[in-house]
Amino acid sequence: MLRLKIVEQSPAWIAVDKPPGFHAHPPEDKGIRLSRRWNALAVLEKQLGETLFPAHRLDRAASGILLYSRRRECNRALQEQFSIGSVNKIYYLLVRGEFRGEDRIDRPLRNEAGSEQAAATSVSACFSFSLPIPHPAGGDRVFTLLVAQPLTGRFHQIRRHLAGLGFPLIGDSRHGDRKLNREFASLTGCSQLFLRCMELEFDCPLEGKRVHAKGKWSGGWHKIFDLAGACPLTTSPFPGPQTLS
Repeated sequence: MLRLKIVEQSPAWIAVDKPPGFHAHPPEDKGIRLSRRWNALAVLEKQLGETLFPAHRLDRAASGILLYSRRRECNRALQEQFSIGSVNKIYYLLVRGEFRGEDRIDRPLRNEAGSEQAAATSVSACFSFSLPIPHPAGGDRVFTLLVAQPLTGRFHQIRRHLAGLGFPLIGDSRHGDRKLNREFASLTGCSQLFLRCMELEFDCPLEGKRVHAKGKWSGGWHKIFDLAGACPLTTSPFPGPQTLS
């Protein structure tokens, strides 16, 4: 039976590690059919034998910590925290190009109705490295591992903000560089979207205490760290691009 990895849990909620490709819950449009095989909510409910409620969303292509509630009243409290921005979310992502230092991206994003919504994302560089993929201007392609904290919760916010600055996420088929994605996958064997929610910090709706749920790296990310010769846990911010031998 397919099972999701449980990161942390309590009588009020459960945090799991969602692999890429899984929907957090069924689409709101009832006309869209979704196999239970790719429905993280259905998989987890079968795994635990209980009814759960999705507290927030995580892009289907992204991976990382996903939070569900075990009680309807707890879910309302958790969703309110996400709504007012009191939940801290830490993402790691891999982008095309050499990104230095830190930045706060304040750029409105349009919703599905075409209206602009305020959107803000804080980003900082961990390290950069090069891979033997030709750059149009000559030399090898440089990539940067970033840490991002979305300060608002807009659709595809991190992906759209970074792509707008000229640093598209690797593996992003919607907002990214599709040709480079194919070259990257061919060289590394990794075709996933490199966007992962590694940490969630929120208040437990029953106990009131602050909870810090933290995930672990998955296989595709370890392969990238091996290729880069660096790890975000041991490398100081931005040591400069590295070249594979």
